[in-house]
Amino acid sequence: MSMADKIANAEAFGVGTYLEPGLYLVEVQRLKEQVGRFRSAGTTAFIAELLIVESSNPVRPAGVGVSWYQGENKLGYDGRIKKFFHALFPDLVAMSEKDPKRYPAEFRSIYEGCVGTENLAMGQRVRVQVTATTSQAGRAVNDHQWAPAAK
Repeated sequence: MSMADKIANAEAFGVGTYLEPGLYLVEVQRLKEQVGRFRSAGTTAFIAELLIVESSNPVRPAGVGVSWYQGENKLGYDGRIKKFFHALFPDLVAMSEKDPKRYPAEFRSIYEGCVGTENLAMGQRVRVQVTATTSQAGRAVNDHQWAPAAK
């Protein structure tokens, strides 16, 4: 295979577009897991590809596609992903309280259906408030607070 053939068949990588501080209603386009490259080589990341439906931030208006990235190499990634799924599937919250023994299997089933070829969450909407804050390491980061979208 020639170099041109390899390039033609390669996946193009770009810099992601992320949510900036503001209030949003977003629609899920795709949820996926991806094995990291470069500095996070070998670690798995959860990526939500979202379409902004409503926005309070003119830098990220309605119609813009954005990503939310959570790498397993970051402290607290699992709790942040869980909150995202609880906003998408509010019945999971009730189940975690009423039937804690059944919850892990049900969550796993929903999660795998969302990141797999079924793409169960596609088209679902969720609200998110993004706030600029400082990490424990002193870096500027954006905090995401997910909430169910009103039906």
